[in-house]
Amino acid sequence: MTVSPRLRRLGWLLAAAIVALLVALAVAQVAERNARTRFAAALAADARLRQALLASEVARFRLLPLAIADDRDLVAALAAKPGAAQALNLKLEMLARETGAAAIYAIAPGGRTIAASNWRQARSFVGRDYRFRRYFAEAERNGIAEQFALGTVSGQPGLYLSRRTRGGGVVVVKLEFGRVERQWQAAGGITFVTDRAGIVLVTSRPEWRFAATRSIAPALAARARAEIGVAALKPAPFTARDDGRVRVAGSAAPAMIATTPPDASGWRVALAMPTTQAIDAPARNAAIVAALATLALLALGWAWRGRARRR
Repeated sequence: MTVSPRLRRLGWLLAAAIVALLVALAVAQVAERNARTRFAAALAADARLRQALLASEVARFRLLPLAIADDRDLVAALAAKPGAAQALNLKLEMLARETGAAAIYAIAPGGRTIAASNWRQARSFVGRDYRFRRYFAEAERNGIAEQFALGTVSGQPGLYLSRRTRGGGVVVVKLEFGRVERQWQAAGGITFVTDRAGIVLVTSRPEWRFAATRSIAPALAARARAEIGVAALKPAPFTARDDGRVRVAGSAAPAMIATTPPDASGWRVALAMPTTQAIDAPARNAAIVAALATLALLALGWAWRGRARRR
């Protein structure tokens, strides 16, 4: 049976399309793998830089309780010397203003605050009892403590750094992360910090705060809620995909997450970035170019074959 020229051309076109598709798929896989490797490396490096920013901020404030612990006005205020508490109020107010601390306050051995940087405010910490706070009890017992929690007065989350002072009191510095979070937000992507339990504490996406990024046992979740001071933990803001990427809540675009090793406190800095432009687009473009190049080569081959036959 003789095959007509028209059927031969259709068969050739079909074969060319199949070959071009196979080449495009192979090239796309290689391009995606290479793009994913480059993107993951860049993302991890960016996450480490953001971790360094966080670490430098916390390290700067860690020195404050140590610097204040032996202050003469603090020791005098703990000894209830006349005028000492007011002198300490003024000193703590100045220190908070100059360092950017959210609050600095001194607590007497019984747990009651005797001076605070916010002493002028209507909701001053002065006179408040903080015996229930772990950062007070632990610093009184061990000499030093830290705790991330919601402020009972301000309602703002922050890291409380505390140290036992000369005279048996405890000085506390509260650090809030608004400035760091705004810098992360301006840098792009979604940056978030998780504790040992995987709970988001600091983040450039405020609605992610206090979300559990992984499954937590009920007892551990209850302790975390009590420690932080929240009624409930939020569900995970992202879900894993089969290809190793994640789907972020409220976004159709897939993302990749890079996470740093934990620091001494168990905090990890994670950075989520969409992958459409960095991975999907290069793979798609490479596949299109490969398919077109394959078709062009096959067309040249067909044309050369045709000319050879006519000779």
